[in-house]
Amino acid sequence: MRRPLAETLADLAGAAMPFGEAELLVRVTSLVIDMPLEIRMRKIAEEYELLADVPTWRWQTGFEEPRSRLKIRWEEGETV
Repeated sequence: MRRPLAETLADLAGAAMPFGEAELLVRVTSLVIDMPLEIRMRKIAEEYELLADVPTWRWQTGFEEPRSRLKIRWEEGETV
């Protein structure tokens, strides 16, 4: 089951953040991600939701839909 794109992005960013004692020693100021992603649209009532998640399988067999590619860069900056 694919998750909403926002949930997937939050999990990816959270996985790169240090926790516990490492949080005091390491500060992440930028993060670049380039990875395959499976994307679908889902209609709920009158609205559409963008679902995106990591691929179900490592290898493609040719029966799946083509994968998309996520390229995103986060950088520390000023808050407004």
